[in-house]
Amino acid sequence: LWQPRPDGPGLEVDFRYRLIGTSVDLLHGRPLTGLTVRQAWAGPSQAAALDPLCRVLEDRAPILARFTVGSLDAPVRLESLCLPLSADGRAVDMVLGALLQRGGGELPQLPGPKSDGGTGFGEIGVEIFPIDP
Repeated sequence: LWQPRPDGPGLEVDFRYRLIGTSVDLLHGRPLTGLTVRQAWAGPSQAAALDPLCRVLEDRAPILARFTVGSLDAPVRLESLCLPLSADGRAVDMVLGALLQRGGGELPQLPGPKSDGGTGFGEIGVEIFPIDP
């Protein structure tokens, strides 16, 4: 569950991790609850993590995101369903997401965060697919 952070002149859009499952924490090698996406991700992987959430916020519509994450052994393929939530029926104030490994199975545990704050992941690719109502 992500909560968009207010943005304005000179501020970039960000999302706070409000509630994250333990398997996602293990995937990242650390707890993410309370962090923002920009705090949890560094470098090029930050855009891959933010793009699907920004799309849901802008379009106010659900999406399916497919990620290919480089790892030491072989690429890991993940899918995330992201659903917009709104208290007033207009503005998206939360995004509900589910993350699964394509092909099933448990989420892998990838290398933990680097000393520079980046993830232990290799290159991350993302494809975003709108879901028609």
